[in-house]
Amino acid sequence: MTFAAICIFAIVAVLAMRVRPKAAGPISLHFLVPLFYLVFFLFVPALELFSGVNDHSRARSLRDVYLLLALGVASFWLMSWVAYIASAGLALRLTERYPLVLVGRRDMTFMMLVLGLSGLVIAVYSGHYGLAIADRPVNMTTNIPVFMTHFLDLAFFVSWWQCHHYPRDRYWRIIAWISLLALVLGGLFSNSKLAILAPILLVLLVKYVHGWRPSIVHYLIFAIGLLMFVFPFVYIGRVRALEVGIDTQADFVRFVFDFLLSLEWLDFEVLAGLTDEAIMSLGRGQLAVLDEIVTTTGVTVAWIDGYTYRHAIEIAVPRFINPDKPDWNTGNIVGHHYGFIPTTDYLSGIAATQISEMYMNFGVLGVVIGMGLWGVMATMMHRIFGPKSWMAPVIAMNTFQWQETYLVHMIIILRDIPLILTLLILLHLILILHGALIHAARKSHAAHRPHAV
Repeated sequence: MTFAAICIFAIVAVLAMRVRPKAAGPISLHFLVPLFYLVFFLFVPALELFSGVNDHSRARSLRDVYLLLALGVASFWLMSWVAYIASAGLALRLTERYPLVLVGRRDMTFMMLVLGLSGLVIAVYSGHYGLAIADRPVNMTTNIPVFMTHFLDLAFFVSWWQCHHYPRDRYWRIIAWISLLALVLGGLFSNSKLAILAPILLVLLVKYVHGWRPSIVHYLIFAIGLLMFVFPFVYIGRVRALEVGIDTQADFVRFVFDFLLSLEWLDFEVLAGLTDEAIMSLGRGQLAVLDEIVTTTGVTVAWIDGYTYRHAIEIAVPRFINPDKPDWNTGNIVGHHYGFIPTTDYLSGIAATQISEMYMNFGVLGVVIGMGLWGVMATMMHRIFGPKSWMAPVIAMNTFQWQETYLVHMIIILRDIPLILTLLILLHLILILHGALIHAARKSHAAHRPHAV
């Protein structure tokens, strides 16, 4: 029965990836959401089993887990088609409309780059970006630099997109490479594999949209970089940071630079022992987490009954409105609830997929409705932004993060979008006023210039 359930899930996921709405390409939500569950719940567990890293045959509810996954992906697939048929003729293409069209302007992109770099430097050095070193107050003042880093992301997205439309324009190439270097350095300070890889993957997605296709050589280069740099730097770096005993973020900044230049992370003996860690890290333990949730929820562990969604709404309220709002610790709360982490641990968290979160809150019905809503959203994003806009790689890049974490992560992003657009409009008005003042000054200067007789 377990094998049959796995086959049903695989067939449904592959069908959802292959039979998708017109013009929904390989970097659309229609393709990537089923791919996410296929990779994390079939490919990676098979790799772990083959390598002997993890034997999932000990899981208690594999049949129920895979039937639940099949049901969730099927609901996503069917509702995406329902929404596609119902919204025929709708094509808003918001990236071609004000104010989103502003991000393609040279002056606006430069201002976003300056704002984003300033926010990144302040956030990293003040200790509110990346690895938690010590207790740090979180308030409106500390959140501003972190919010400003969104403009660096925007400058990065747009500049790489424009590089392909204007391949000989040196301006866009300079902005693109500066933003890429800044984001990769930010990933090093965040001590996160995804933060290091995300900007590189996004560049590859942009190239894919414009016709580039990877070869086996590209896959090998990516795998070697992952195993020879990203994994060892992150894992060995965490161990060394604990051994050194870092107390402040300023110390951590210096530690990262020293550790990077020392090439200590190229210790081949340590690298050989990281193979199992690397394979385990790929799967993020998602199959084991979902198995535990399906097995214990409603039996030995109480249903959460919508708590993570209420928690997400409370967190989404800006701190200047509710200074006493709860911390962003959904993963820690869930980890305590299911016994994944000790009750004395208030730093660690458990990343659960959207299907896991839906099930722990509302059971099977929650998975059917929740994934159905994801299907509707996939189609609406396709209709609103279009498959060939600069937003397509951005949405694709966030798909895995949205599916692998709690809904609160997506709500926070959606909450920030109106404020980002408002600031873009204000920046545009400032530029218009600046241009008008310069024009008036030049006109006045020309009027008072003596004329030749």
